[in-house]
Amino acid sequence: MTEDRVSEDAKQGRRPWYAIGFADVVIVFFTLCILQNAGTRMMDDPGLGWNLRIADLMWENHGFLYREQFCSPTEGRPWVTQAWLGDILLRLAYGWGGLNGIAVFSSLCIALTLRFLYTRMTRDGIPWHAAAFWTFLAALGTSPSWVARPNLFTFPALVLVVDLCERFHRGAIPARKTLWLLPIFVLWPNLHGGFLAGILALGVTYLVECATAVLAFDSVARLEARRRLRWWTGLGVALFAATLVNPYGFGLHLWNLRMIRDPFIQTQSTAEWLPPNFLDQGWFRIEMLVLLFPTLGVLSRQRISSLALALTVVFLHFGLTSSRYSPLWVVVAVPTLASLATRIPWLESLAAKLSARLSPELRAGLEVRPERRSPYLVSFAFAGLMLFASPWMGHLAHHNQELMPSQALDRLLANYQGERIFHGANWGGYLTWHGWGLHPRLKTWIDDRLDVHGPEHTKDYRSLLAAPPNWEERFAQDQVDLLCIPAETRLASEARASVRWRVLLDDNQVAIFRRVLPLSVKTVTPGAGSSQ
Repeated sequence: MTEDRVSEDAKQGRRPWYAIGFADVVIVFFTLCILQNAGTRMMDDPGLGWNLRIADLMWENHGFLYREQFCSPTEGRPWVTQAWLGDILLRLAYGWGGLNGIAVFSSLCIALTLRFLYTRMTRDGIPWHAAAFWTFLAALGTSPSWVARPNLFTFPALVLVVDLCERFHRGAIPARKTLWLLPIFVLWPNLHGGFLAGILALGVTYLVECATAVLAFDSVARLEARRRLRWWTGLGVALFAATLVNPYGFGLHLWNLRMIRDPFIQTQSTAEWLPPNFLDQGWFRIEMLVLLFPTLGVLSRQRISSLALALTVVFLHFGLTSSRYSPLWVVVAVPTLASLATRIPWLESLAAKLSARLSPELRAGLEVRPERRSPYLVSFAFAGLMLFASPWMGHLAHHNQELMPSQALDRLLANYQGERIFHGANWGGYLTWHGWGLHPRLKTWIDDRLDVHGPEHTKDYRSLLAAPPNWEERFAQDQVDLLCIPAETRLASEARASVRWRVLLDDNQVAIFRRVLPLSVKTVTPGAGSSQ
């Protein structure tokens, strides 16, 4: 009976539940590769610390968060935690394995995205070795986003959404298969605010179906498009309702839309909102894929679907306007690029010549077998084993001192005695993270959540870094007694020259000062008489 069942599975192209497929090799290989990044910059995102403490703050508050509680100057302002569920998952990984747990969890999330891409390409008829090559290019293209933060959850979700939309458009799956979008759009808005990318993909799909229903030359194509359009209309309403299953309802959508349309955030905040600079280290990988898009379109005999073309172009637009979106374009575009590459005439001719020289056994191993699916059991078992073993992986994950000067910040925390601190914005998350257990608990001045702090507080922070003439009066008024600022700023230079501040640390990257004299005490500058 068992042998008959195995034989029947083989005939239908199914692997036994215990079989190891190349897709499992993909997730193992890329997880181990991505983990090599755990000590270079994966742990150094400015927002990692407050993302982790959101879970702790929710536990303390016995519920969801609606007001700012981390930074003292903006405490009480409205706050929408866009990734509370993703924060909890990261916090659980940290609670189990520390930094190693976060690194392993993040690496597995990226590797799962790459497995989804590989599986999609092989299922669509791309040879497994070609799919592996394009999966490798996708890994290179997404590498700028290999940092531990909830943004990582958007990648696998977007791959699944685009895949379902394109397959339904081509008629490769029945309508009921698209119902898998419902659980995706229930979870995604709670995992990360990038669910708007999924809504964008659905919107593009709907517009393409509208255009096909009206403009297609083939009457059958028009009828099929109208049928899909009716289905998408009903399902679209259900999917939008699914996105409202979050602690903030429609307020989550409004918060995210306001953030991505805020000109201050888009142009004067962090570099990730600005257009990509392809001269920066590593960004040539995405530039290469961008240049391949029109090149393959000209050389290939493959006609891609109108939806695949529209999605690739629309996401390319966003990827070129903000480096934050560029890796998202990569996961949308790579299957289309791979499909185009397989139908280039001279490559097909070269492949045929090389295949003729191979042995029958090797030639059979390179054949296209899109119908053979690898179960996820081995991949999930590997993921569980890696997470379980993360506490015993030694000093695998650590901070890059050039990106996150944790040693200097730990020195600040060691000197903290309850004072109010003025510090660099990129260090606020780390101070929230590691100042959590201090007594009294450390309240930061600012962090990278500019959507919470707003332009006024952010501009005031930047003005203080530039040391205006009344900077000491301002800090006295705000009861700031500790400074932890970039060493090259003008404020650091002024604090070094002031007798009211004592240097605790100055290592050419971070300068830490403690107030030793109040503003009311007169000081005497040699040869200059007294001054206030």
